Amino acid sequence: MSLSLTTGTLAVAMLLAGALERVRRAQASLERGDQAGKGKAIGEVCAIVGHLNGSLDHEAGGEIAGNLSALYDYVLQRLTEANLHNDRAALDEALQLLGEIDSAWNAIPHEQRRPAAVAP
Repeated sequence: MSLSLTTGTLAVAMLLAGALERVRRAQASLERGDQAGKGKAIGEVCAIVGHLNGSLDHEAGGEIAGNLSALYDYVLQRLTEANLHNDRAALDEALQLLGEIDSAWNAIPHEQRRPAAVAP
């Protein structure tokens, strides 16, 4: 495996871990009534998800990339709803979906990962 591919797959794993951590931070801030902390954490996770979505190569990734992009768009929608309406269920759903993407990414054997084509 080339250094470039290794770095790319590691970056996807790190971005997903960061997104999950920030959703948890937003949940904790919401529970404490910390609106500023909630907004900051949700803003950060939206930036991460937007980056992951923007890095998808729809030409190489085909239908999988398209489906993943739609899922990222839905996660962004739920995060926006969580932020606007202090919706814990929306945060929970975003966490669940990102967790499933993370689990799926980590289940792919390292030598078969192609971050530019179908980076979750």
